[in-house]
Amino acid sequence: DVRVDKVYLAYFDGKPENVPNPDAVGYSADEYAGNGIINWLHVSSVPAMLPPYAYGSASSPLMDYLEPSHYGVQLTPEEKERVACWIDLNVPFAGSWMELNYWDQLNHAVHSGLTPWYVYRDKMRQIYLYFEAKRLKYAELELEHIDNYLHHTANGIQFGPGDFSQYTFGGRAVQAQFVEHYDNLPDTVPIYGLAEGRDARGGSNVAGNPVRNVAVNEDAYTYHLRSYPRVTSNSHYRYRPEFSPNGAIDGQRSPEKYWRPARRTDLWLMVEFGREVETDRIVIVLHRHEGQQKTWTGTTLEFSNGERLAIELKSTPEPQEFTFPKQNCTWVKLVDFQEQFPLGDNGIAEFEVFGKDL
Repeated sequence: DVRVDKVYLAYFDGKPENVPNPDAVGYSADEYAGNGIINWLHVSSVPAMLPPYAYGSASSPLMDYLEPSHYGVQLTPEEKERVACWIDLNVPFAGSWMELNYWDQLNHAVHSGLTPWYVYRDKMRQIYLYFEAKRLKYAELELEHIDNYLHHTANGIQFGPGDFSQYTFGGRAVQAQFVEHYDNLPDTVPIYGLAEGRDARGGSNVAGNPVRNVAVNEDAYTYHLRSYPRVTSNSHYRYRPEFSPNGAIDGQRSPEKYWRPARRTDLWLMVEFGREVETDRIVIVLHRHEGQQKTWTGTTLEFSNGERLAIELKSTPEPQEFTFPKQNCTWVKLVDFQEQFPLGDNGIAEFEVFGKDL
């Protein structure tokens, strides 16, 4: 809803009614027609021969707003070049499609006119990984061909068709097989910290089933499902390892490794346990760097059973504990992070969920 997007509304004197030609949620539909404050070439643009400077920063009114200043704010030449570069790169929002995803909010997959009809509407994550795997197979095949060519030119070795690997690259049947395989992965992925006597599938067990931090996993990995508990988010600052979401469940409250997202208003952080647990208490340790004046002021706990609980956060690096009625769930998610503008660099050093296995 545009009414809660203060950054966007700042271009329209902070008033939703000033947004020209608003769409269903209040944003200007003209932005997608090349008639807004940014003139950029996108997937719905007319496929015609373009004259010079038809699109880009040179023809975007936004650049005019920055000259010589905008409401008293004076940008340096380097900052103006950065804005222009962003526009000329076709206004990217995230570093990669793996970061820019809404796999847990699938309305875009159902309603988007850009989504091919044959895509699995409720399995966008799996389909994206399918195409990523397909791209890697193409790269593997190309490297193999190059290697054989070098052996041929250097040593005169002849290669026949049978000397090259064969891959099945596509088709509905291959997609369906990939999706089915992916959907079955959780039943074989190791689980760390599982109650004694249960199949940890190569993970680890704890004696008995005491109340403990069921979110901790020093073996957690970011880019694919390697083990449970698992932590994911929709933002990972510059993909630097010290800012990975894994830092939030590694069992260490130290500030060296922590989850640091980009400055966004739609952040979320989710911990999946790999089984059903019972919990009634969480602890959040915020990261604060030297000289930091403020942090998030609140967030909302969302459970897989549908329950939600808003909590207030204090601007401190000390552990903050929150209790609530017992919840049976397979995952816990932090959503709706609250922060006073302007947005700053925030992070979570540790996200601990206390409970036991069911």
